This record gives sequence, C-alpha cells and structure tokens, in this order.
Amino acid sequence: MIAFFAILLVAAASTPNPQPPGQAPPPAGATLNTGVYTVEGQNLTWNQRTGEFTIPKDVKFTQPGTDVSGDQAQGNSIQKKVTITGHVVLHNTKPVAGVKQQSAEPQTLTADQLQVDGPTKVYVATGNVKFLQGAKTVTADRGQLNQTTHMLELSGNVRINDAASGQSMVAENVTYDTASETVTATGKPFQIRAPVQQESAAPTSSTPKPAPKKKR
Repeated sequence: MIAFFAILLVAAASTPNPQPPGQAPPPAGATLNTGVYTVEGQNLTWNQRTGEFTIPKDVKFTQPGTDVSGDQAQGNSIQKKVTITGHVVLHNTKPVAGVKQQSAEPQTLTADQLQVDGPTKVYVATGNVKFLQGAKTVTADRGQLNQTTHMLELSGNVRINDAASGQSMVAENVTYDTASETVTATGKPFQIRAPVQQESAAPTSSTPKPAPKKKR
C-alpha cells in the first residue's frame, strides 16, 4: 500500500501544471544544430536516419556572421543543406575571416527562395532577388552569393542603383565583389547612366562698354 501511494505522488509531481484559463499556451518549436548552421522553427520534422527535415512555419537560420528568416524550409542535416522559401531575408553583418579590405557595410539579400550549402557558405537566391549594401541596390532574377570568395553573381534583368552617386547600370549578367564593391558586366549590351551636371551660365558684366571714338 505504501509503495502504491509513493507511485501516485511521483506521477503527480511529474505531471505539468495545467494552463491557466484565458492564457494562450506557449508556441511549440524546435532547434536543429548541424554543427555548421542552426535552424529553428515551428513543428520540426526530422528523420535522424536520412537527415531529411522540414519546418512548415517561422524559419530562422543562423550561421556565423549570417542570419536568415523565411516562411518554411526543408533540408538535410547530414548534407548540411537547406532550402528556405517565402519572404526570405538574409542579413550578413560579420566580415568573412581572412578577407582583406572588406567593406564594413552590412548586406541584406531578399528573395522568394534561398538554397543554402552550409559547408561552402554558398547561397543561391531565386525570384525577386534584391541585394542591399550601403547606398547600393541591386535587383535580378537570380543571384548566388559566396561568402568565402565574397562574390555575388547575378543574372537576368540585373539593375544596379547607387543612391549616393546617382549612377545606375542595366545588364544581363553581373559579378559583384562585395568586398571591393567592383562590378563586372557580361552578356548582352549594358547601360551605365550617370547624372548630368548643369553648366552654370557665364556671369554678365553690368559695366557699360565705352563708346567708340569718333574719327576726325
């Protein structure tokens, strides 16, 4: 009998307290650390044998110097790859180790979908791609950012606008060095536009000219 009551006491102590009425339960979530990056979100489903995982809501991805948010994700923890879709926003605030003369300006990349290769730190963005760095805004159909080489390769309706200088570029393919902020355009003919400076009119003199002398 004593043992029976002891079991009841242990069971009662291990039972979580019921949620107070009128208070919403805390949101469920999970975090998966692959050793290369960390991904978290709502209702994580993970197959430990194959490494396949899915996150259907509120995805947050972090890697040293980079954080990404999106609507949903699927990937493989063994291959250390993940695809994030829906309102994808990537922030890069930490300079890449070993890269000299890197711009200190933070970088933001937005897209409809982002494929991440964790070990190589390569990010492939597709759909409404936009890259922001300082006063520069770059848009394209597709972009690939390599954080190791600090190179951003853009293709399809590439447009670059520099609000600071007023210059802009239109091209089909562009390679953009995010460290030196150097642009290389290839493919179809491209256009570079620069603001035209208005020349000021020559100042007019208010002093009357002397009258010509009469001949005698």
